[in-house]
This record gives sequence, C-alpha cells and structure tokens, in this order.
Amino acid sequence: MTLSAVQAQTRAANISGASPADRQAAGFAAALAKYAKQLDEQTHSLASQIQPAARPAPPTPATLRSDGATEIYDVGTGPMALDIDAYFTPPRPGEQVDLNTLPLLMPTENNLRALSQHIAKRLPDALKAYGIPSAPAYVRYDSMGQPVLPDNYPYADKFKAMLNEQPALSRQLSALNGLTSHLVELRKVEPFQREYAAANTQAEIDAVLKKYSYLFSGQRTYSMITITLSGNGAAVGLSADDKPVFSA
Repeated sequence: MTLSAVQAQTRAANISGASPADRQAAGFAAALAKYAKQLDEQTHSLASQIQPAARPAPPTPATLRSDGATEIYDVGTGPMALDIDAYFTPPRPGEQVDLNTLPLLMPTENNLRALSQHIAKRLPDALKAYGIPSAPAYVRYDSMGQPVLPDNYPYADKFKAMLNEQPALSRQLSALNGLTSHLVELRKVEPFQREYAAANTQAEIDAVLKKYSYLFSGQRTYSMITITLSGNGAAVGLSADDKPVFSA
C-alpha cells in the first residue's frame, strides 16, 4: 500500500469515528479515499515508467553510465540504499521486470532533495557530452508527460535529443516532477486533517468540511511543478505554482 492510501485510511478512520456527523463524514471519507486512489494511480503510473533493469542497456557513445554509487532513498519499506542511475536505466528489449518487486520511491522531502542533488551532479557532464552550452532555465511537464522548455531556450532540440538518448537522466527528471507533484498535493490535505481532528462541535465540523470541500471535488486543480536549472546544470530547484517547495 502506498503512502497516500495509508494516510487517507487514517484520515477516513478519524472521520468515521466522529459521532456527531457520521453520515456527512462518511461521504467525505469516501471522497478522501477516492483522492488517495487518484494519487496512488499517479504513483503506480510513474513506477511503470521507471522500471529498473537487471543489466544496463547498451550505451550510446555519450551515455553516462552508473558508477555504482548509492544514496539513501525512502521506499515503501523504509530507507534503502539505491544506485539511482541503475534504478532508472530501462531494461533491455524483451527483458521483463516484476513491478511487484520494484522498490517504490515515496514522495518525501528526502527523496526530492536526494534526486535533485543527483541530477545536479549528472547534468553538467551530460551537457558537455552533447555540446550544449547551457541548460534551460526550467523544465516542466505537460499532461502527456512530455518535457516543456522555455520558448526562448536556443538549445531545446539538442536538450530533448540528449534526454531521448539518456533514458536514465530523462526518467530521473520525470520522476522528480511526479514525486514533487505528489508531495505538494498531499501537503494540501494536511491542514484539513489537523482542523477536522480539532473540531469539537457539529458547527465546527461543518465549517471544516465546507472550507476544504474543494480538495475533493471533480473541479480540483493541481499545482504546476517547475524544475529550475542553473546555467551549467549544477543546481536544481523545485517550485509549485512559482513558490519554492522547500522553505530552505
């Protein structure tokens, strides 16, 4: 079970135990469960794109290979040392990977920081290898999961070609975007959880439900995630709706 499902079940349990508003809360708990399911589907969709390979794919001349170094990442079973380059290297044609055995990266601050720092170490060498003078100011992803670069970035074609030939790096950037979006959306639910737990009267419960009903409506909007890059690619930042994801 993923993090979002665990958190939503906990919230649903808290809600269903509030005797003053059992019927109303039950419906809201169902909405929470639906929201968790949507987040879980996003996570599993991401997992299907980032299958690790038992053996690295045959490299192109400029492919950056894993150096075997590991970093600590949060997965579904807890902290784990991962060779994140090998983790994101796609399998060879015809090679099958059992997703049930895949260590699923969780949407935690530790993972976002670790993955950002890893990309910042890898990207400068990739830019040099492909003769790209500077990185784009940012990378965003559209609804189809395709990278979107600034309109005035003069090396867009070269940068996208690099990502096509560097699947591990491409998947790391895509995963960073997906995990950041997941974390940002989970954060939006936390104030509701705190305020609902603190509500003591029917009027207070009703006020909290009304205040946060937008979180679980069909018209919900998701934050725009931006991966910012320094000119040489050695610094990677994250923002949601143009606001930093991390306070420091």
